Amino acid sequence: MPPDQGFLCDCGKPATIRQAWTDANPGRRFYRCGAAWRSVCDFFQWRDLEKPHGWQKTALLEARDVIRGRRKR
Repeated sequence: MPPDQGFLCDCGKPATIRQAWTDANPGRRFYRCGAAWRSVCDFFQWRDLEKPHGWQKTALLEARDVIRGRRKR
């Protein structure tokens, strides 16, 4: 995803918005250092303050599993 306009990580690089697809946080967006995936900076901050819950969480997990299943074919 593109860097968020004006949001900098701890090392001064523009932060990048990523999306989590774990069981606990499906679809939840977060900021990380925009320098590189394995950069020295380990900046992390949630962009979406609330965790997904209820039917929305269930729908996101089901969609994730369908997409993962199609990739394995």
